[in-house]
Amino acid sequence: MRRNKLVVLYAAAIVLLVCVLAGCSQQEEQPKPDPDFSNATYIADLATLECYSHNVAKLGDEGSWFLNMGYRKLWYEYSGVVKIGVDAKNVVISQPDANNVVTITVPEAQIIGKPDVDESSIVETVSDKAFWFDPDYSIEDKQEALVEAQEEMLTSISNNDTLMAQARQRAKDLLEEYVRNVGDVLGETYTVKWVDAEQS
Repeated sequence: MRRNKLVVLYAAAIVLLVCVLAGCSQQEEQPKPDPDFSNATYIADLATLECYSHNVAKLGDEGSWFLNMGYRKLWYEYSGVVKIGVDAKNVVISQPDANNVVTITVPEAQIIGKPDVDESSIVETVSDKAFWFDPDYSIEDKQEALVEAQEEMLTSISNNDTLMAQARQRAKDLLEEYVRNVGDVLGETYTVKWVDAEQS
């Protein structure tokens, strides 16, 4: 009788030990939290390239056939900065799949915002007219010439495939480094797969 009681006690102890160990095992096997890629927009903005430019705005009137009356010419140079990068709001980073592959969707590079003109750099390099009484160009004329010069410069930069590819690659490099660093914090090794964003 006493022996039976001992056997029951041993059995209960074993069952209790198994339950405790099972509970510990379940705690250890809890899934890791999903990686947080919420800073992707900041990283994409950080990748923006600043392109320094030097441009010339031109104004000119040919004048009349008689004594060249009305002839005027004005050129002025200026410097500025154009930002090139990817549209951060169109960057999408997926959660890793079963093979720890993270898919990143990245748009083509583009000009970001408006050019920043350094007004202190504006210098007249050519100023000429036929007669002293011919009118000078107005502020509105000069502003219109500046706008046209800016548009021509932006078109030239937009059509520079090498520059655009460089800006996009910079964004991809920083985003991939960001994803890998997030993985390192979680003790995971992530591989990046790239997808081109659809152009709107």
